[in-house]
Amino acid sequence: MLLFFLLFTSGLGALTQDVYSIPSEILDSKQTDPAAKPEFTRDQFLLMRAIWDQDLDAAEHLLHNGLSPNFLFRLHPEDTFATPLGESIADGNSQMATLCFKYGAQADFGEKEGAGALGRAVWNNDEAMVKELLKRGATVDARDDEGYTPLLVASYQTRDVKIIKLLIVAGADVKATSSKSQRTAIMLAASNLNLEAVKLFLDFGVDPCAKDSSGETAIDAADWGLLTKQEKDTAKEQVRDTIVKLLQSRCVHLEKSVHLSSKL
Repeated sequence: MLLFFLLFTSGLGALTQDVYSIPSEILDSKQTDPAAKPEFTRDQFLLMRAIWDQDLDAAEHLLHNGLSPNFLFRLHPEDTFATPLGESIADGNSQMATLCFKYGAQADFGEKEGAGALGRAVWNNDEAMVKELLKRGATVDARDDEGYTPLLVASYQTRDVKIIKLLIVAGADVKATSSKSQRTAIMLAASNLNLEAVKLFLDFGVDPCAKDSSGETAIDAADWGLLTKQEKDTAKEQVRDTIVKLLQSRCVHLEKSVHLSSKL
């Protein structure tokens, strides 16, 4: 949606040889070469706009006339990639996603560039779409542009374990860590105050005592879920305390540290 906002608040720029030029008003001269060749064609942009507008008729017209839904889209070279299928799923538009499938959208397209559709379906807690993408061949451990697998995203985002179990059954690596921060599924589940998921990952042998790149453990992560609360939330604090006690019972060898909870 950010791409849509930038284009329409700054103007579309000139059309030359069926390719949109990037409006100079939104270029950062320090990061982007204004003379750089645009990375999208006119029809590709129109399809992305139809997806953002939830205009099924416009999208089908473009796809019916031969436009492939399997392309990568970004406005600036430093932006992350998007795909038509991924954007449809990110917007929660199952009809648009179905249309993309109808015209040949590949479930695993864009995964190497961190733009896989599966992670977006997981982020939206869209269980039906997760099942559909896995059935169509999405790679269960494909990482997003931040280095998170779909299972790690589910650990942080979902409130139950339905999608987590779907991914595990499909072969997800429960012991995977995020590429940059080295966070584990159990850390993310603890930060999400998802007690059921924490217990599940313990059952699957995820190390509850591992440390991320900042030296924090899942015990520390259990406090993250309370940091944004302006008012006292007794129910969440009780869940946090239960998670901390459970993890501490498995990590008795760790030196006692001062946790954020002692300061709240």
